[in-house]
Amino acid sequence: RLVSDWSSDVCSSDLLSGAPACCFFNWLQPEARRGGNHSRRGRSYSCRNWPGDGRVVLEGESSAPNQLFDVLVMDAFSGDSVPVHLIAKEAFAIYFQHLKLAGILAVNISNTYLALDPVMERAADAFDKVALLYHWNPQQDDLVCFSCSWTLIMDRATLAAHPELRKGAEVLRQKRPFRIWTDDFSNMFSILK
Repeated sequence: RLVSDWSSDVCSSDLLSGAPACCFFNWLQPEARRGGNHSRRGRSYSCRNWPGDGRVVLEGESSAPNQLFDVLVMDAFSGDSVPVHLIAKEAFAIYFQHLKLAGILAVNISNTYLALDPVMERAADAFDKVALLYHWNPQQDDLVCFSCSWTLIMDRATLAAHPELRKGAEVLRQKRPFRIWTDDFSNMFSILK
């Protein structure tokens, strides 16, 4: 709902599909609709798709003001193999460089064996941002949907402007000493469930 209130630019990075890709969705104003664009729920968008690692793709993209996103979605952690380079401090610097000041980084941290919330909290803290954790569980008879956990990371001013984001969320706080992950340091044993 928050995104629908904005004329939003959304970047989604999904490394779990058969071919890793970074997809940029640019919502279009009604007068900008033309052939080659798509429509979903009454909103038009264009989609640019680049095969490859989301972090590497963003590193190569311009961070000019007209290239900044309202929302960047990362969904790469539900498998057994966690791409640590996507949750290193250096990666978060790239993500925030490509977000508008009031933008939101949405990260699916669902994982059977690893608790990724301390990694998210430390990254948010390193960039003076706040991280909200959401858990969702389907109804017991739902055979299609699976439970999931998402973290939304944003500036404190964004959260203050949208207090509805607190509903059903836990504000992540440091619960124990935990070192931020970097390109040179990570510790999977420290996040085992």
